[in-house]
Amino acid sequence: MDREQEERQFLGFFGIVKESIKIISTWRKIFSQITLAFILPLSLIFLAHIEVSAFLFAKITPEYNEHSDFMTSNAIELLLFTVVYIVLVVIFSLLSKSAVVSTITCVYTSGSITFRGVMRVFPKAMFKSKNLINGKLGISIAINLLLAIGSMAIQTVCYIFVACGHGSGLLRLGVAVLCFLLLLKLLLFSHVAQTVIYFVCKSYHHENIDKSPLADHLEVHLLAEYLPHTANDV
Repeated sequence: MDREQEERQFLGFFGIVKESIKIISTWRKIFSQITLAFILPLSLIFLAHIEVSAFLFAKITPEYNEHSDFMTSNAIELLLFTVVYIVLVVIFSLLSKSAVVSTITCVYTSGSITFRGVMRVFPKAMFKSKNLINGKLGISIAINLLLAIGSMAIQTVCYIFVACGHGSGLLRLGVAVLCFLLLLKLLLFSHVAQTVIYFVCKSYHHENIDKSPLADHLEVHLLAEYLPHTANDV
């Protein structure tokens, strides 16, 4: 285990937060690309779900219509919308998390990565076993709880001011944009922080980061992308 990995095992709550922010700021370009490709659609899906589900739910209330046939039809619409929402959330969550894990893995192993390389190679499934998380369980729970509270707060504000229509149209638009930007940053930070926690736990248990096959494949792609440029420069 190298020195950097050995020091990583001692990261606490604030250390993990600082490390996550440092990784995002250092590799701003690639995380911006990941955000635009996966996290931006995921944020839009979350906020659209709040608005549309509130509208559809209102249509199935007795106060909205008097006929049970209409209520049944509207209930089916809400159910179908919820199914589509869940499928889209699962897809974009997996894609965004895989992209972030791939990036951080390569940062910790080879120290060089491109968005194209990340898109070509995704990591093997990452299992946080109970034994691995032991020793950092409290910190992991605290960070994930804080992230969950932040997400709930953003979505609650969006529901009150946007979905329920409180305030003027300009206020609703401003709140919607603010909630979107905050959720965008929170989701990115959440993926990065959870991945950093995983590697901190591996370091805590003196487990080396598996550089293959992920890093080896990424290095091949990086080399393939780099060589044509150097050949042209000569």
